[in-house]
Amino acid sequence: MADGRSTVAIVPLNGQNYGTWKVQAKLALLKEGLWGIVQGTETAPAEENADARAKFVGHRDKALATLGLSVDPTLLYLLDGIDDPKEAWKKLNDQFCKKTWANKLELRKKLHTLRLKEGESVQEHIRQMTELFRGLAEMDSPLTEEDKVVYLLASLPESFSVLVTALEASPEVPKMEVVTERLLHEERKLISRTGAGEEKAMTAKDKRPRKKGPCHHCGKLGHYKRDCWKLAEKKVESQKEYNSGKHKTSKVTELADSSGDDEVLVVGHALSVGASGSWIVDSGATCHMCSTRESFAGYRRLLKPEKVTLGDGRVLEATGRGTVRLLMRLSGGKVKRCMLQDVLHVPDLSYNLVSVSKASEMGKVTEFDESGCRIRNSGGEVVAVATRCGNLYFLDCQAYEQANVAGSSEDLWHRRYGHLGSDSLRQLATEQLVDGFDFDSQKQISFCEACTEGKHHRSPFPVGGGTRAEETLDLVHTDVCGKLSPKSAGGAEYFVTFIDDKSRYVWLYVLKNKGEVFSKFCEWKAMVERSTGRKLKVLRSDNGGEYTSGEFVEYLRSEGIRHELTVPKSPQQNGVAERLNRTLVEMTRSMLAGSGLPQKLWAETLSTAVYLRNRSPSKAVKGMTPFESFHGKKPYVGHLRVFGCVCYAHIAKDERKKLD
Repeated sequence: MADGRSTVAIVPLNGQNYGTWKVQAKLALLKEGLWGIVQGTETAPAEENADARAKFVGHRDKALATLGLSVDPTLLYLLDGIDDPKEAWKKLNDQFCKKTWANKLELRKKLHTLRLKEGESVQEHIRQMTELFRGLAEMDSPLTEEDKVVYLLASLPESFSVLVTALEASPEVPKMEVVTERLLHEERKLISRTGAGEEKAMTAKDKRPRKKGPCHHCGKLGHYKRDCWKLAEKKVESQKEYNSGKHKTSKVTELADSSGDDEVLVVGHALSVGASGSWIVDSGATCHMCSTRESFAGYRRLLKPEKVTLGDGRVLEATGRGTVRLLMRLSGGKVKRCMLQDVLHVPDLSYNLVSVSKASEMGKVTEFDESGCRIRNSGGEVVAVATRCGNLYFLDCQAYEQANVAGSSEDLWHRRYGHLGSDSLRQLATEQLVDGFDFDSQKQISFCEACTEGKHHRSPFPVGGGTRAEETLDLVHTDVCGKLSPKSAGGAEYFVTFIDDKSRYVWLYVLKNKGEVFSKFCEWKAMVERSTGRKLKVLRSDNGGEYTSGEFVEYLRSEGIRHELTVPKSPQQNGVAERLNRTLVEMTRSMLAGSGLPQKLWAETLSTAVYLRNRSPSKAVKGMTPFESFHGKKPYVGHLRVFGCVCYAHIAKDERKKLD
């Protein structure tokens, strides 16, 4: 369509592209100010207004011409005898977008049978699918976002299987825009990889020196043994024989050499999307690699990070090295413990890798076939199996909890309890202060690097000869700690604690500023007095302004609560609260260091530390924990897990979609 100033090209309507044509035609008419005539909102003026009526007729004819010239000549018979653009638009809509069951069935059939063939354009394939999606929507039968993604992924050829597998590993159904972008990116990578591979092979062939003497394999002149075509033929035959099952005990090193680099490229590509808990058997990896720090049983940091180059050219950094323990699932429901040694810790790795070459060095034999692979020890016993998914071999295993979080059961409870000291852990076990606690008091916990980073020695406060409270809430210690940096995820910079002197039970509130202390005190007092049926008698604090404000002092006086203040610059007089703050901050530092979580989560970590502290031994409470002293019953700790470990939240059935 042209007006002398600009031209708008519309892809002609051919009967198969009505959805796209409709959008283009509408935009072209809007651009020229003619859409109102087609839509019927702009009507003909009265006959008395000759100029306006002539202008309207001109616009009407222009709109009709725009529609007619954008239709394939083979379909012009549909507009024969029509001189009103509104009628023409309705006729085309009824012809190609009639909301009948038969038309819907036809589009659904096309959608089910549409397939992208190897080498065809992904962009064109997506366009065809979008046409069908739009057509169904025009017929009041729209597809959900999940259905669109499923149809698109199901229509892809084998060359995209790795990408499909990676997308399937995502916990949520990806958006259509994300899938489209990934497909186009994958197409570019496949094209560039093929071209680069051919160019690299030709360059290598041209530059390879020719040997003057005979080949050490076939005896002919002009080439080396590594280039011998007869040796290559022999390897191909060996590979065919292996695949047919005649040599079930062939070692990895006896497989065709071509498997190495290809596997690296596949793994490198699969790293774009993945699940950090999955382990892949990789014949191209030179070393076992793991992405999660918690998976290591033994671990040491590297003084200088090592560079790890992936098959797709990306370079990642390895920050540590150690051993990983896994529970291998075998046939018949059997489970076998396995330890991987000399594993690199690569935090940015999406999949964990089991190196076939490393397994071979340890005397293991790896067998591959179409369905999966098996790893055998020197005695021929299967110690691990992997299932083939696309072109990748996923190890059938699960994390061995004791190895996954610590080197032993004792180390595990040390970390579960927020890096509690060994003496306190033994006291919990020997005196049976809690339920669900299987700590072995006869064994030592191993060296904990997180404790070294998080706990620093400071001279103890002098022990005074003060009198202990006889009943709950007779005396409560309180103190404010801060300013902490960085701010917590919720914007807090301080925290306040309340400690019952008799039971040593602790309550904690995080604060955005010190001005919140009074409101939190009132909230705590109402809660604790209601739950215990007792009244607070004495509150001990320092001389901080948050405790000496007129509002605070007047409230304590009206409630009949005696306020004990320490001597200025003598924190030792408020030793119970000061010592507790030190304990909580050290636990928080150690838990953050051990989990690798960001420091802005200190508020969540601190709340966990208080929860654990109430279920830990205290020298001030004999034969029980603060929890039991305050609540009158023994706490259960079998539900505890290491702070920072991966967990999964269950979503209610009515909130999940069909494919979730």
